[in-house]
Amino acid sequence: MPRLTDLLRDLEAFNVAVRQARGGPARLVVPSFVRAYVAAGIVAVDPWDAAPCLVVAPNQDSAEELRREIALYLPQRTVLHLPARGVWYGPEAGVPARVAARRSLAIEALAGPAVVVVEAATLMEAALPGAREPRRLAVGDHAPFDRLLEDLVDLGYRRVDQVEDAGEFSVRGGLVDVFPATDPAPVRLEFWGDEVESLRRFSVYSQRSLAAVDGLSIEAATEAVELEPRPITDFLRDDTRVILVDPNRGAARGEVFQADLDDVFGADGEGRGHYATWETVARSLAARPCVSLIAPADAVADDVTVHATSGDLPVTSLPEAERALERLATEGYRVVVAFESRAEAERALYILKRLSGRPAGATAVPETPGVTYLAAGHRRHFTLPDIKLALITDTQVFPRRRKAAGERRLVVGAEISSFRDLRKDDYVVHEDHGIGRFEGMSTKTVAGVTRDYLDIAFRDGDMLYIPHDQIEKVSRYVGADGAAPGLSKLGGRAWEQVKNRARRAVRELAGELLQLYAMRATVVGHAFPEDGEWQLRFERAFPYDETADQLRTIDAVKDDMEQSVPMDRLICGDVGYGKTEVALRAAFRRPWTANRCWCWFPPPFWLSSTTPPSGSGWVSSPSRWRWCPGSAAPKNSVAFCRTMPPVRSMCSSGPTVSFRRTSDPRISAWSSSTRNSASAWRRKKPCAISR
Repeated sequence: MPRLTDLLRDLEAFNVAVRQARGGPARLVVPSFVRAYVAAGIVAVDPWDAAPCLVVAPNQDSAEELRREIALYLPQRTVLHLPARGVWYGPEAGVPARVAARRSLAIEALAGPAVVVVEAATLMEAALPGAREPRRLAVGDHAPFDRLLEDLVDLGYRRVDQVEDAGEFSVRGGLVDVFPATDPAPVRLEFWGDEVESLRRFSVYSQRSLAAVDGLSIEAATEAVELEPRPITDFLRDDTRVILVDPNRGAARGEVFQADLDDVFGADGEGRGHYATWETVARSLAARPCVSLIAPADAVADDVTVHATSGDLPVTSLPEAERALERLATEGYRVVVAFESRAEAERALYILKRLSGRPAGATAVPETPGVTYLAAGHRRHFTLPDIKLALITDTQVFPRRRKAAGERRLVVGAEISSFRDLRKDDYVVHEDHGIGRFEGMSTKTVAGVTRDYLDIAFRDGDMLYIPHDQIEKVSRYVGADGAAPGLSKLGGRAWEQVKNRARRAVRELAGELLQLYAMRATVVGHAFPEDGEWQLRFERAFPYDETADQLRTIDAVKDDMEQSVPMDRLICGDVGYGKTEVALRAAFRRPWTANRCWCWFPPPFWLSSTTPPSGSGWVSSPSRWRWCPGSAAPKNSVAFCRTMPPVRSMCSSGPTVSFRRTSDPRISAWSSSTRNSASAWRRKKPCAISR
């Protein structure tokens, strides 16, 4: 099967630009959402695939995104980002370890057939190689212990008690923890004499092992300051090829950086010689085979253009997404849906049952039209009509909120991040022995191995010493009332009984939830009609312009009300964000289907016993309304209620407004904040809920 980038060779505009680049600079007009794909296609063709390639981005964010996307398109190529130095050259300037290592690694990669992505302004900086060659280790290697520590110091690593950041290492008996400057997590080296017995990545926060690794490359964490810095363009080979992404923006960024240099150093100040002018950089890049990916706004008459669309799918549900993908495949498109992992791609085969989808690897796709599930986490989606290709991301088919990158931080009451999160006399919970009291840290030698231990005190003066590599068994104690708990007894069965009771309670709660939602799944809800004339007149009477969030929320609530399935929606927002305006629109739809709606509000400033909510919009309609404050006589409220049809809806406004249909045939919507709102209402507690 062809690779995804191979499909570009059927695109005439792409072939024209590649041919032009062999004899001089070439220009290709490319929309922003397809630039990474086109750039990856260029560096994958001959002779670009065997030469160093420099991709110049207009800014740092674009450079990071391009590096990530190109690496997904070309997993067989080395794709690196050359970051900016971050500090000015000077006698006291120190480059962070992670930046120094990434810069030296990228500079070294330019000597081979790698792809290096760099911001335009970064090319104006001089660069230095790493302090020395990287130190490589593998399981089973003979590595004299003391010599390794000396090598780490020479590489610019700093010895600390516990590693927390890149460029640090620590020693604990026969263990060496080192945080390589180019790696996302530190590695624990365990020795048997002078032999490397194991290599394991571990978490900085919890100290728990994450995964075993077979080999490790420790890059230099500092620059070779004894050498003279050289312009980055001096490190480029003669056969290096260049791709300029949005060159007009890149040139503007270079000119701004040059103005900053003049402000800091002056025209001939100390340190100015370590920076090149943008004109010098531009001439050096123009002298090499170069393709410029031009923004459509900067195109001229003679430019060739890649015609593409963003590929947005106007769908709100899974069935609609299936129909949209099926329609594209019927029109002859090769539809590629990109997933974060192979497991998610394979799972889509069972979820998208209407489609005859085909699984694929990281880059290969079938030659015939159809739907293909690709195991590559692309974030840019697009369609290329000229070659009948549609790249769709999984978030378009299965909308969800992405998890933020990085490791989950400490949540109070969950696992302990590190030893330093505990203080003497803090209460902790050991999953096997129960509640204890933290007494501090101690270092002990057991069976010839020296380790750090947590000292945990239990009832009757018993002590438990927990090795540092078992810290995942300990969590912080958080009591409901803040009172000091009783200590557990080592060796007793009381703690096991407590855990058994908790398990039973969780199972009971899960069973109740399953039963509740099973009942809701069997109930047919009331489908309300679409907006009529009175609804539109009521909404136009609101005195404020709706925000984008309000409009999206209103549409979602109306869609729910028009369905015949039970409704379950929660609307959250701070005070004054317009939740009540959403609630009143939903409430106003009820009377036109012979239904009654209860609206519970805390006492807002615009709602009184003489003025209906939202001004004249409600007054002018044929619907009946009544303001029943909590201080009103109960008999008056009850008398009014008896004149109304059966209850179909209840909504409330307060800290949150929610609409939810229940299995009760008399009530089709209710709010979890009703109790709080009613309580505040009776106490006449002021609460502003509208802007």
